[in-house]
Amino acid sequence: MRLISLSLAWVAGIYIGSLVSLPLYAFPLAFIPSLIVALLWHKRPAFLWGGLCLIVLFSGIGCYQWRVSEPTLQSFNGQGVVEIRGWLFGLRNRLAESLNSALPEPQSSLAQALLLGIRSHIPDSLMKAFRDTGTAHILAISGLNVAILGGIVLNSTAWLFGRQRPTYILIAFGITWFYALLTGMQPPVIRSAIMFSLLLAALWLGRPQSALTPLALAAAIMVGISPLVLWDVSFQLSFVAVAGLILLFPAFQRWGRKVMAGEKEALTSVANPIIDSLAVTLAATIATLPLIAYYFGYVSLVALPANFLALLALPGAIILALLIALLGLFAPALSSVIGWVDWLFLSCIIKVVEGFGALPFAKYQYEITISGNVVWAYYAILAAILSRKRWGMALSKPIAWVQERLDRLLQFIYRVPKRAILIPLLIAAALVWLAVIATPDRQLEVSFIDVGQGDAILIQTPSHQQILIDGGPDPEAISLWLGEKLPFWDKSLDLVVLTHAEDDHLVGLLEVLHSYKVGQVLEPGLEHDIPAYEEWLSLIAEKDIERTIAKAGQQIELGDGVRIEVLHPQENLLQGTDSDTNNNSVVLRLVWEEVSFFLAGDIYEVAEREILYQGYKLSSTVLKVAHHGSANSTSGQFLAAVDPQVAVISVGEDNLFGHPSDEVLARLSEVIVYRTDERGTITFTTDGQRLWVEVERQ
Repeated sequence: MRLISLSLAWVAGIYIGSLVSLPLYAFPLAFIPSLIVALLWHKRPAFLWGGLCLIVLFSGIGCYQWRVSEPTLQSFNGQGVVEIRGWLFGLRNRLAESLNSALPEPQSSLAQALLLGIRSHIPDSLMKAFRDTGTAHILAISGLNVAILGGIVLNSTAWLFGRQRPTYILIAFGITWFYALLTGMQPPVIRSAIMFSLLLAALWLGRPQSALTPLALAAAIMVGISPLVLWDVSFQLSFVAVAGLILLFPAFQRWGRKVMAGEKEALTSVANPIIDSLAVTLAATIATLPLIAYYFGYVSLVALPANFLALLALPGAIILALLIALLGLFAPALSSVIGWVDWLFLSCIIKVVEGFGALPFAKYQYEITISGNVVWAYYAILAAILSRKRWGMALSKPIAWVQERLDRLLQFIYRVPKRAILIPLLIAAALVWLAVIATPDRQLEVSFIDVGQGDAILIQTPSHQQILIDGGPDPEAISLWLGEKLPFWDKSLDLVVLTHAEDDHLVGLLEVLHSYKVGQVLEPGLEHDIPAYEEWLSLIAEKDIERTIAKAGQQIELGDGVRIEVLHPQENLLQGTDSDTNNNSVVLRLVWEEVSFFLAGDIYEVAEREILYQGYKLSSTVLKVAHHGSANSTSGQFLAAVDPQVAVISVGEDNLFGHPSDEVLARLSEVIVYRTDERGTITFTTDGQRLWVEVERQ
């Protein structure tokens, strides 16, 4: 406690130094009386340590006034260029690619945020849900994340290797610092790792409760090196998170294990690591709760239940993400298998956040200003509870009442018959299987994806072939949609078609080639010197994907009688038109028995005439209107030849081009028209005879 007192005096001096500015002569005037008190009453510990604390206090005040006058980083601006080279971010990117390969979106983006601190890939809608529910702090790499990860690893390895040897401590130490390395060795993470390492050192010495002393000393040293770090949010979170593990975790661990008291040894050996993980999460969360509320500055009405439920899945999500990232470097297949499990944890977090965020009252947040006094009062009450045997007798009765109710709750949970849990699970499983069995399996599904002002079409055949035609202008939109549409274990596409090399069709496909295993690509073969197309060709070569040039007359058999007919471009590409790129678009006709889809790319009327001239059978059930419904496409003669019952216009809401044109809409007046700007994603399902349509928005 004496070293803790000196450390607190030092930190208090730093804080006071930020509030007052003392002249130089004040320091000897303060030091001398303190020194006299310490020397004259050195045989009386209270006076001795009181005098030393005063000396340290004034030293902290002087340290602040001296250190803050040093040159800041900005003073070095314009002093030359420094080049830094290293492998750290290269490794980080490779680990991110491992996660991207094993997980669909948005689970992949969430895993990258939790493990690597990469938050830029998280979809805007999901990020908004995190903010609305008051759970955004989960995405920030801070002391909370390090404490949770380190605590889980520590308890898991202790369960695996036993506590007789220090192996579990060494593994936890190594993984904690490796995690710090993965996140870019940012100062907040380094500080968190240092503080957690002090806890490990105390465990090594066999004195876990004494970890508070080195923790306080480390905090004092950090503040002395850089006084302004005292006001750094990550520093405060790191300190209180590790302190929470030291002080709160043992109690939560004991309460959790009461539930398993009397159970079979095999069951308790499996359940104890899970209980310990939840205890770690709860301890770190309770310790950091007031600081998070204080610095975020608002309270969501659903923040408490959303945080509690999301944090239950957080430990598993982080640990499995780490395994996926590492195994992806040398065992991609095994990484993908573990990805199936982590998908469950990540999806739980996402569904909790999105579910609470969708509640009507969740959008109402109250901006609040929590004073520092409220934060101090919270920690004072917490300290009183923890030290009630010494000076918290006034709280003993309410605490005893709470503990009694908790014990009763635990006993009730323990007495719940196992059948009461097993039977609902069996019923739920049966309902799921009944739903699967009742779903027709011989269906062709064609989805016209809402990607804004652009095109993207996904075809899923009865024989489970998956074909993506164009990817729209937004990599995030197409990745998110594919992640939700395709099975979570499936990161493959049999065929990707690029109808033509314009950004509103091509840019999204670049991310698809990065993230998915693509069997073959089909494109018109018209050379372009735009950067996106050069990257397209580079990715095809890098991933050794078969590249086929589309030519009229080709047919692609997809099994079960489903086929794709290539109707355009011709052997000799069109030249000298208003837009050679658009007029040489790949035009396809998808056919299954009595139902067909005409996919017209972005061709103009000149290309339509060329297709008519070739004499192909064009009549189709559904027409994907060319070029987003522009006036120079979908001529009357061409429309008469296709003779569709339904037309789909892929177009962005309030686009700058005025698509679709009034002329085209007039020509389509006898046809049922669906527009992605009005209905969102439009999905057609057919058994070859009948056709059903489902829209995202009514």
